[in-house]
Amino acid sequence: MHGRASNPFAGMKKPKAAAAATADGPMGTFCMHWMGIPASHALRLVTLGLAAGAFLETFMIKVWIGQTNFYEVVKKKEAEKRAAARIEQAEGAEPSFGAIVRQQWEARKRELQKKGQEGS
Repeated sequence: MHGRASNPFAGMKKPKAAAAATADGPMGTFCMHWMGIPASHALRLVTLGLAAGAFLETFMIKVWIGQTNFYEVVKKKEAEKRAAARIEQAEGAEPSFGAIVRQQWEARKRELQKKGQEGS
């Protein structure tokens, strides 16, 4: 009873195909130990995942629904976010980190130019 309580899978049997499969090399050992499937099955899963990802990416790029596709929507939303950020900054909100760095860089550049003109 104690063994069953500590391991909920103690009474379950492995599928015959997985039990009969042997590990071939370190990748096969890894797949059998961590995923419980042979390396050939893992390779099929990876291949199917890559194919599905390539299909989705191609769909997002090539398929137009009406006058727009996925990337047009993303560009529009990013433009709206940037416009809202510019409006907030113009209203006196705290400047962004990039704006502060740009101001400091330009001030330092002006100082170096003044020193260069004075030294000439």
